[in-house]
Amino acid sequence: MNKIKESFFVYLDIYLFLAIAFLAFLFATKINYIELERYVISNNSHSYSMMDIFINNLKVYMFIILGVFSLGISSCIILFINFLNIFIYFFTEATHTSFYCSINYILRHGLLEITGFFMAFSINILFLKSLWKRNFSKIKIEGIFRLVLGIILLFIAAFIEVKSL
Repeated sequence: MNKIKESFFVYLDIYLFLAIAFLAFLFATKINYIELERYVISNNSHSYSMMDIFINNLKVYMFIILGVFSLGISSCIILFINFLNIFIYFFTEATHTSFYCSINYILRHGLLEITGFFMAFSINILFLKSLWKRNFSKIKIEGIFRLVLGIILLFIAAFIEVKSL
């Protein structure tokens, strides 16, 4: 039984991340997208540059990392809102065009963006686990690696997003 607890603790960031995504998916499936169309104002006249998208995603990235000060609660809320936006976009796009188009858009840039946000969330959880165990030996190397990798993924995702708009 102790081995199961250790295993859960090791992969805590993955389990929490997937649980948040699943919860956002459940919320997104309860929305009436045909009714929602009457209340949403579309802003198709403004185009965003790659740097606009990258800076916005970088702000979200930093807010997720700074969620360590709320013991990860604010990070979970930010991730939930982002996942909810992704799923709402997915279902809206599927009702307007096709399921294939919405899958294609999400797969092209969304997976990189989500993985980048996961890197920020895993830094948060890494710090909280180190705080819990009072062992900060691994946090410096792993944290910097995840930080840089997440920023690179967000940059690539912003580039792909601009090209697919």
